[in-house]
Amino acid sequence: MVRNSTDMVQLKIRLPAAIRRRLAESAEANRRTLTAEILFRLEDSYKTDATTREAMAAIEGGLMGRLHTAMKQAQAAREELDKAMGEKK
Repeated sequence: MVRNSTDMVQLKIRLPAAIRRRLAESAEANRRTLTAEILFRLEDSYKTDATTREAMAAIEGGLMGRLHTAMKQAQAAREELDKAMGEKK
């Protein structure tokens, strides 16, 4: 039987009592059931993962661009230095 993406399934898991207590406290503070709190946190973790990946890609892209510019500037400075050293001989 194929399930729809909206179907709910029961899942039995084991977790430390301390984590269950923290989840229950958060659920109460956020006025959610324990199940709703767990679902909220799981869904949020996937959003955070995607956002983190996007941010890292942007950072890496920016760093690569800056590195490329710095390398071009270093090459130009070296060529200038080589030219100046050749003129002194």
